[in-house]
Amino acid sequence: MKSILIPLRCIGGHIAETSDVSTIIRQKIINVLTTAKLERVGQPQYGAGVRQLLFESIDELTEADFKLDAAAELSDNISGLSLVDMKITQSDESQVDVTVFFRTPLSSVMSTSFSLTLSELTEESAF
Repeated sequence: MKSILIPLRCIGGHIAETSDVSTIIRQKIINVLTTAKLERVGQPQYGAGVRQLLFESIDELTEADFKLDAAAELSDNISGLSLVDMKITQSDESQVDVTVFFRTPLSSVMSTSFSLTLSELTEESAF
């Protein structure tokens, strides 16, 4: 199975691809978590919308609620993924850091991390 390598780039006149399963799954996790509901045409229920956490103070209840919804989205949209844990931290009001610990069949626990900042949002962002 091949997938386009993110961030998108050209190597030797071709779009970069990857066949590494763990890289593909990491890319899918970030895609599901950063896509907001109603953002995809034809798939209005796709996505967990982690960007919404940029505008909230993250307490235990907010984190638990998001984790529950995100876990359901991840299991519905990525086959063979078992979510182990998810950590959400807010560095300040303008940045959210997310770390996802997961397992696939025949693998040990792996993780992927990413950050969202308010500076990435513009007047053209989908909100």
